[in-house]
Amino acid sequence: MTFVVFDLGRVLVPDGDRVRRLMNCLADQSADIREEELMAAYWKHRDAYDLGMSEEDYWWTVLGEAGITEEDHPQVDTQVLGDLDGQRNAKLVPETQKLVDGLLTAHVPLGILSNAPVSMARAVRGAE
Repeated sequence: MTFVVFDLGRVLVPDGDRVRRLMNCLADQSADIREEELMAAYWKHRDAYDLGMSEEDYWWTVLGEAGITEEDHPQVDTQVLGDLDGQRNAKLVPETQKLVDGLLTAHVPLGILSNAPVSMARAVRGAE
């Protein structure tokens, strides 16, 4: 029996416009941050997040390392950041959708095995 198992991030779903969306979200919340600092901290702490670190702890750790503290920026909503980050894994690009549809048409059992954090699991479960 053939069974195909995919990962989500950077396998089924490309990075897309995640960085721009996160930067815009932070700007909308009056949190000025440099993209390089955000992404360095984002990836530095990603393993802990993927292994179960809470969404709130993850985002305040990332933001704090990039100079944005909860004390100085209480308006920043980490739930919004988590949801926004998770949404990027909830939509397949056309090429990937075609591959998945072809496998389903051929009755190949499919699965997802991912270390994605809870925010991404929520987004994927809620996607069409």
